[in-house]
Amino acid sequence: MSDGFVLNRLMFCMEHGNELCNKCYCDHRMCNNMIAESRMEGISGAAKRLVTDENRKPISDVFALGAVKSGEKDADGYTFYKCKIHDTIDCPDCFDWIKIIVAQSKKKDKGKVEDRSQILGLLKSMGIDLPPTLKLPDDALEKKLASALSAAQEISTLGKFPINPSKLPRWENQPKSAFDAMQRTSMAEAVKNFNARTRGLPDPFALYSSAFLDARQTLRHLCRNLETGMDINVLQDKDHNEVICIRVLDIYKLNDTTPLISLIYETASISTPINTTIDFVQTVISKGRNGGPPGLPQITCTPEEQALLRKLLFQNSQRLVSEYMPHKERYERTFKTSFLLPLGPLDQITIGKLSSNLGCEVCGEKTTSRCSQCQSVSYCGPTCQKAHWKDHKNFCRSLKGGNWIQFHFVTAMKDINGKKLYTSYVNNQGRMNPTTVTPDDDAPPSNVHGDKPFLIKIQKPLTRLPGLAISEDAIVPPSLLIYDRQRSFRAHAIEVDNPQAYPMAIREVLMGQTKVKIYRWAKRVGDFELSVCLDRAPDPEPTW
Repeated sequence: MSDGFVLNRLMFCMEHGNELCNKCYCDHRMCNNMIAESRMEGISGAAKRLVTDENRKPISDVFALGAVKSGEKDADGYTFYKCKIHDTIDCPDCFDWIKIIVAQSKKKDKGKVEDRSQILGLLKSMGIDLPPTLKLPDDALEKKLASALSAAQEISTLGKFPINPSKLPRWENQPKSAFDAMQRTSMAEAVKNFNARTRGLPDPFALYSSAFLDARQTLRHLCRNLETGMDINVLQDKDHNEVICIRVLDIYKLNDTTPLISLIYETASISTPINTTIDFVQTVISKGRNGGPPGLPQITCTPEEQALLRKLLFQNSQRLVSEYMPHKERYERTFKTSFLLPLGPLDQITIGKLSSNLGCEVCGEKTTSRCSQCQSVSYCGPTCQKAHWKDHKNFCRSLKGGNWIQFHFVTAMKDINGKKLYTSYVNNQGRMNPTTVTPDDDAPPSNVHGDKPFLIKIQKPLTRLPGLAISEDAIVPPSLLIYDRQRSFRAHAIEVDNPQAYPMAIREVLMGQTKVKIYRWAKRVGDFELSVCLDRAPDPEPTW
């Protein structure tokens, strides 16, 4: 009993709350199965076989299930544990082990991140900062993470999937090595790096500060290691709680700028049987790889980074054709086949989309209506809307009484002589590929919002001079850049067309001192007209 505790008659390790713990060198499944079997009256034969299987998936981290010390002890001095929800010792509802074992035995590995707070943390590391109080269901959050990873790889632009890597040409380090080609960055990141170097500031992208940034570096290390003859990589956190074992098969050329790392992999943790990885690790340690000395090539990865990579590896394993079955050694029999592509920062459009559709403000369920007064919050129905009114009414009333100013905008820029101009937009968040807009389209942009208020971003001009000369005969008048989250329109409000609204908007931006943009509520009131509530900032401020 000294190395464990009993919770609702089943035993778990004392330090980690695991039924099987590779750190505490214990596996309580055999004894726990006998106890569970004695309590299975009325349970079906199939369920009974799952519960009594000595190789079943062990129960891990009962503390995460809500087990806490009660403060009470038995006659021998051992502490009782209770649940957080009902404050009940050995709660049969929260700790229904038979139900839990059957459910997890039937669950197939879909690469899910099980910890809700970890999902939110991973999304935040990718620029999608959702409130911790968000009521959106776990499955919906998981879908957002899957979409974010697909966007970070630019999957939609890379051709048809599933693919067969062996049909692709090998990456031959021309014109770049795979290590260099695997890098993706943005203007915002480049500026931060430049400022840090020139001003002697700390590294803005230090290791182990962001799971997403760390994963991008790990992908480059996999390429560098293969280039130096190391195809084996063991990704492990410093406390040795989680591990991903990888053997890189080859690096292929998906297109001229995109290397594809083909690999096989297996995962393990302190609370799972290690028979899937122990033979692999022991073989690598004893024999070395490719003629190298014995040893274990390791890359330090936080548990959060490993969770992101596990999700990514599983997603990409589903994008392979079924006939792609590379050779595996005997000790790799349980390894799965997958691939990795370059990861880059998400652009503002993607961040905006994934930061929206957050479900009912109260319960997180699918929404059917908005607040009729301000249109800024959504609900699943009148019950939740009524329940939320106490928290919402102050903001709602302040927006209703705001100062709404009308802006005239244009979509095709002209110089002061009336000559139409080509316009390029650079997204400082996503990859540094400018979008060029031709000057030929004078048609009004489509109105996807109808008469409902929506959020816009207003960016101040680069200069406050009367005009910016881009050539001897072309002078561009100063303008505010305005667009919505969906980029359903991208427009310019020129100073000469908005003698009242323009200086008011500039003052609102300057109130933020170093800010170059503000977010405000707007309504479309004409083909080229917006009504903007200038004196009411949204709370919280958006992140797109």
